[in-house]
Amino acid sequence: MASLLATLATAQGGGEPQGTSSPAGPGEAERSQASLQEQAGQEDEVDPESEPQMASLEEARPFEWSWESVFGVLSGRETFTASEGRVSFRLGGTLQVDGTTGTQSQLLEDSLGAIDSSLGLRRLRISSHGRVGDMNFMVSGDVGADLGFKDIWFEGQEGGLALYEHHLGKFRFGQMREPFGFESQTSSNFTAFMERSLPVQAFDPGRNVGMMVHDVSDNQRVHWSVGTFSLGSGSREQENYSLFSITGRVTGLPIASEDGASLLHVGGSISSRSPTRDLRYSARPEARFVDRFVDTGDIDSSGVNLYGLELAGVYRSLWAQAEWVMADVTAADVGDPRFSGGYLQVGWFLDEISRPYRYNGGTFDRFRPEMEDEGVWRPGRSIRRGTWELVGRVSRLDLDEGDVDGGVLTDLSAGVNLYTSASTRLQLNYIYSMPKDQGHASIFLLRFQYQPW
Repeated sequence: MASLLATLATAQGGGEPQGTSSPAGPGEAERSQASLQEQAGQEDEVDPESEPQMASLEEARPFEWSWESVFGVLSGRETFTASEGRVSFRLGGTLQVDGTTGTQSQLLEDSLGAIDSSLGLRRLRISSHGRVGDMNFMVSGDVGADLGFKDIWFEGQEGGLALYEHHLGKFRFGQMREPFGFESQTSSNFTAFMERSLPVQAFDPGRNVGMMVHDVSDNQRVHWSVGTFSLGSGSREQENYSLFSITGRVTGLPIASEDGASLLHVGGSISSRSPTRDLRYSARPEARFVDRFVDTGDIDSSGVNLYGLELAGVYRSLWAQAEWVMADVTAADVGDPRFSGGYLQVGWFLDEISRPYRYNGGTFDRFRPEMEDEGVWRPGRSIRRGTWELVGRVSRLDLDEGDVDGGVLTDLSAGVNLYTSASTRLQLNYIYSMPKDQGHASIFLLRFQYQPW
């Protein structure tokens, strides 16, 4: 079976490798080679080929047990080969430490409990990506608040899936994130707020075992992905297990300037799912170390259809994104409810900087501030001055439908992001959370993030 999948993944179908994740527009992207960022997935992963100062996998050198080689592996700056050149790899990782505090009204404290102050490890994620023969691979795991393996998948290095010599797209198999939504496809290392919005928390299908085909058009303006998934592991903490699901997403850029300083993104997603156990949707008030404010409880469901619409744009130093998601649940005992939610968030860089966009993924990319010494890349190096970003968001989740009284939650959020180096970022979030008929809460979050690779 493995050999058959490998043959499918590496079959030459006449398609060219996908473009890099550079913020350059479609004209520039046509002149670039396939980046391992696309081949290495989208969630919490490094973007190795977008930094030309970092050694590519083609520049990998044999690994030797020496202090120099060990430091190269741990720093993520070096790529190595093993097994007589059949394997090449690089390590990656992210450290996120969160502080949480807040106050709540007496009504909310009586109904949902008090908000405790805490200092905790949000993520300590270690990953490795590289190649085994003709296959690219990604392996990642987290020892933070969401303990466990994340991505374990393989994808053909060149070509893709072909049918009667017609190129269908890149072929990937293993455990991966299902292609649904805009914010869920953006790495948590790059999101403007510390946590994803309410509807994404509740409805995101998360990572599952399956197979996916994806590709980008020659002009880099259209990206699509579709896959079948099973053995569901759930969406983060949600119990959205599915015995079998079909999930797809398509995005387009009706407007895209050559330099990436202005663009308009539109997209949509759909997922048909067969729950393996009782369904349950819930959400925290966009703060990981605060208890859930809305919760449907267990629902005996035979099927779910998820629908998502997305819109995003960049104009110079301004950017915005919005999504609407609906879960159409088949559960006759509770009236076949339809839950929904949406958000709108905006941001502004105080410098004349545009938020980067990944043309071969249809989502926002990692922002790297301008460096003092452009010709040398090293973790934690200083920048000419701190780069500031102001962000705001409103999000709403409605889990009251039919005979289900899951609650309605609205969050108003504001934040400041300070990029102190290419590797470090400080984030401050304020959230005013309003569960319907249960009072309100003010929550403050502070994060230190270190991502040297």
